[in-house]
Amino acid sequence: MLKRLFFIALMAMFLPAAALSGTKLLLDDNDLHGPAAKPVNPVVEKNQGKPSKDILDIKKGDYKSLVEPVPARFNGIKEPLLAKVEPFNDKDYTWSHIKNKNNHSIYVSDTPWSRYRTFKAETVIDQPIEVLMEVLLDVDGFASWLPDCLQSRHLKTLGADKFEGHFLVHVIWDSIWPITNRDFVIEVVTSMDWKTEEITVELISVDDSDVPVAEGTKRLKKFYSRYHFSIVDRNRTHVTYSMVVDPDLPFPSRIAEIQTAPIPYKTLEGLAKRAQDPVFRQRAVRELF
Repeated sequence: MLKRLFFIALMAMFLPAAALSGTKLLLDDNDLHGPAAKPVNPVVEKNQGKPSKDILDIKKGDYKSLVEPVPARFNGIKEPLLAKVEPFNDKDYTWSHIKNKNNHSIYVSDTPWSRYRTFKAETVIDQPIEVLMEVLLDVDGFASWLPDCLQSRHLKTLGADKFEGHFLVHVIWDSIWPITNRDFVIEVVTSMDWKTEEITVELISVDDSDVPVAEGTKRLKKFYSRYHFSIVDRNRTHVTYSMVVDPDLPFPSRIAEIQTAPIPYKTLEGLAKRAQDPVFRQRAVRELF
């Protein structure tokens, strides 16, 4: 597998970007050139049978309605990534459905402010929303479930409310050989709307010179990802995860995306598996009561 990826990377050095612009995205070894599947449209009910606005009654091919604006409130961030590209509006993104996999819908869109595309996955996880939030608050445990995460550590809490999750995190990311591993500092910002039963968690790269670059790595400075949680019922949560990253590589963007494209799907898979640990339900109960 590594030899094949390395060969592709070498080919990219000699092929013009235009020749690769139509390269079909490979999300795993088995998904080559099969016909595009219809998006997963899980039956989600809440409020006595009223459909969730996030994933039901979407016209075929219209995925803009799945995207919501990112709140413009990144106080205290040094040179935040989005400061140069706001406003982050629905109209800036046109989602194309790639495939369905294990009850996940996977999408891709061009990114207005980057040559790298934004990838997104969505599914329904059989866990209460409070349990999933506890998993995200367990920063030091990220490496056990986040794809390609070798190490993570909590740097600083920026908000007084622990559950609202406003803090700085340092991450070391495993890159495909022979590329040097990346490290990056991200600010985690959480916004809640209990009236609509939704939580948004944004992770924005921060140019923080106070945090030294980890030995044997290169600092990654352009990263943005976003979780969106909405309550289906007391034991199910609809989750969307989108991500765009500039790995700072001398390859055409489609080559770099071989590693980054599957991450949203793998992230939601990992989140669901990690949330099965009883410790997170116990923590959620302690926080509530």
